[in-house]
Amino acid sequence: MTSQVYTAWEKDTTAGKHSVMMAFDNATVTDLNARAQAYRLGTGALAEGPAAALRDGLAARPGDVVVTRKNDRRLSVNHGKDFVKNNDVWTVTEVHPGGAMTVRHQDHNGTITLPAAYVRENAMLGYAATIHRTQGMTCDTTHAMIGSGLSRALAYVAASRCRESNHLYGVLADGETLTDVLRTVAGNHDGNLTAHEQIDAARAVARSLPEMVSVYQDIDDQANELRMANTARTILGERTAEPFIASDAWGAVATHLRHAESEGFSLTNLLTDATGTPFEESQDPGAVLAWRVEDKLDYWRTRAQTPARRPLEAVSDQALARLARRATADLMRARADTGTNPATAPDRRDLARNWLKETKETPWQYLPDPRLRHHRDPGPVHPAGNRGRTEIPRYRHAQILRADRQGAPGRR
Repeated sequence: MTSQVYTAWEKDTTAGKHSVMMAFDNATVTDLNARAQAYRLGTGALAEGPAAALRDGLAARPGDVVVTRKNDRRLSVNHGKDFVKNNDVWTVTEVHPGGAMTVRHQDHNGTITLPAAYVRENAMLGYAATIHRTQGMTCDTTHAMIGSGLSRALAYVAASRCRESNHLYGVLADGETLTDVLRTVAGNHDGNLTAHEQIDAARAVARSLPEMVSVYQDIDDQANELRMANTARTILGERTAEPFIASDAWGAVATHLRHAESEGFSLTNLLTDATGTPFEESQDPGAVLAWRVEDKLDYWRTRAQTPARRPLEAVSDQALARLARRATADLMRARADTGTNPATAPDRRDLARNWLKETKETPWQYLPDPRLRHHRDPGPVHPAGNRGRTEIPRYRHAQILRADRQGAPGRR
């Protein structure tokens, strides 16, 4: 692409036009400057003789176009009305021994002799320049190389420097088209924003829906980890739960526990079963616990989805409802008897352990009497599950007992 830019510049220069080549990096600018100087040497536009070393590694001869790159108010020019500034363009009229050179300003024609030290550190050939340095410049024609990394502000600079015509040359990456380059450049906003623009941009990002969803998800995950950590401490005990909570894999454990909770399974049973086997040889107990919880949860899901034969499927729903009412009444009477004679009351912990043992492998069961469901959703109840469990208020117990005593169906 540099060859095409240089060829177009040479054609315009031969026609007597003031043409400038542009690129987006200094290495390409130096290459274009070297080609342009070689062309002018070949045409005799540059005088043979001593040359002054420049900042870009090239050398300037009488007749060359150079640009200064540093402001220096001590180097006054044009009878003190001006001084040597950054991006001033000059024509070399004489090169002195030691590297100093006399130059003439291309705008007001003021002349000055630049010291050798300034020339070596702050002067470059001026046939080509970076797009950024051409801001404020006006010429006849321009030939600018652009790529997808260029901002649209600099692309505007490259396309608005001349009086006659601007030419843009797209530098394409592998698999890229010119349309892709132009579309990317048009979307590249200038990073040098004002304070108000930065505030507006930050506010727009903070209020964008994807950003808010991401923030909410992160906060929700952290809250779930804290909640499940407290649940684990309650179920397993502080000392047992802490090694799991401190593990990097606790986030996975908390996620599995949330899924189990939302599907109606018992977190108590799940954690108790998953921690039943010792973790003595485990380097990361949390990772092992995450695997065990996930594996146990998959097993429970399979059991829940597998159709099983109901032991009481031959009994009608009406008969089951009567049995449920009778069992509830018997339970209430047993509780009343226990209150009057505590010595005959069975150990509640033994009852709980036996009940868990009997129902451990049952995915879930249903409450038969809709009157016992209170205001909760009548969903499935896991063996030791949370979903659908109902605390029956005292007035409901009284209503059920009253109905049975007044002659419930199937009862005398």
